Amino acid sequence: AGIDGELLDIFDGRLKSIKPTFNNRKTSITIDDDILLLQKTDCPDKFYYNTQIEDIMKEWLDGVGINYTTNSINTTNLSINYNFVGKKMWDAMLYMTEPVWGKIYIDNDIFYFKTKLSPDYQGDVDPVFSFSTTNGSPYDNTWKISEELSATEIFNRVEIKSNPYIPQNKQIIWTGS
Repeated sequence: AGIDGELLDIFDGRLKSIKPTFNNRKTSITIDDDILLLQKTDCPDKFYYNTQIEDIMKEWLDGVGINYTTNSINTTNLSINYNFVGKKMWDAMLYMTEPVWGKIYIDNDIFYFKTKLSPDYQGDVDPVFSFSTTNGSPYDNTWKISEELSATEIFNRVEIKSNPYIPQNKQIIWTGS
C-alpha cells in the first residue's frame, strides 16, 4: 500500500481470492497467513532420534511450502528425541525453540528461527514495520488501517485516499506518408 517510491508491505501471506465490487469501488482481498498454515497443519507421524531442531523445521517447511534461507534459520547444538504426533507444526516449533531461547517468525515471506545461542547468531531482526509520516507532507494520513477481530478470523480494512485513473476512449491517430 502507499504511493510510488513509498510502498509498504501491510500483509504477508498467500493470496487466496480477489473479489472486486464495482458499485462501491471496494475490493476484498483474502490472504492466508503462513503462520496460520503452520497452526492448522498436523506434525508427521515420525519419531525424530538425535535430530537437530533446525533440521526438523526445515523438513516441515519444505513439506508445507514455506520459504526459508540458509541465513534465516540458525544452527544449534541441540538434538532431540521426540515424536510430535497430535501436535500442530507451529506449536511444536514453539516447543522446540524454548530450550534455546529462540524466536520464530515470518517476515517478507521468509521463515526465521533465531537464537542467541547459535554459533552463527548475528543479532536480532525486527519483523515489525513502522508506519510513520513526515509532518507537513502532502501524504500525511493518506491511509489508515482498521481491524475487526472475531473468534475465528482477523479482518483488516485499509483505506487509501487516491484519485484512480479512469480510462478514456482511445482516439486513433493515423500517420503516414
